[in-house]
Amino acid sequence: MGEGGGGFNATGEAGTTKNRYPLTRVDTPVQTPIMVLVAALIFGVFASNIIAAYLCFFCVRRWYYRERDRIRLELETTLRAFVTSPDASTPSPLGVFMDTLATLFAGRLIAQFKHMAGGVQSGLSIAADHAAQEELSSQSPLIALVMGIMPKGIRKALIKNPGMLAALSTLGKGNHGSDSSESTQIATRPRRD
Repeated sequence: MGEGGGGFNATGEAGTTKNRYPLTRVDTPVQTPIMVLVAALIFGVFASNIIAAYLCFFCVRRWYYRERDRIRLELETTLRAFVTSPDASTPSPLGVFMDTLATLFAGRLIAQFKHMAGGVQSGLSIAADHAAQEELSSQSPLIALVMGIMPKGIRKALIKNPGMLAALSTLGKGNHGSDSSESTQIATRPRRD
């Protein structure tokens, strides 16, 4: 066998072959510089990725701080415009808001006091109604019994109207209109035909 180490050539004949894949052979002297070149390429790609990541981080960080400062400035300007008045005759938006809030609070407070006063007045009204009903029951127990059955609205109207109470009290006493003065008044009235 010759220098090439034997084997078959490209045409399939026996003899020496030329190495078609130089990196696969261990005994070639060219392998060491090629491996160093591949290692240097891998290191270069890795280093360029690290540098690119650092530059990207640096750019993002600069953008973040720039946006943070811009937003902070806008917020400060907006808050300052909300708190301060544009001129001496115009109130600030915060002043207008606080005035509206105070007006609403005062309105609710007044409504609460009215409600409380209405409750006291209602209690006094109920006490007066009970007193009037007790007075009526002392005059005519039958009327007091009928008043207890009546709806509240009708009962209040009857208690407030003294003429109706007087008419009811005469009914409760058993008089039933037999008073001679009432019958003569009815008899003397002209008829409507």
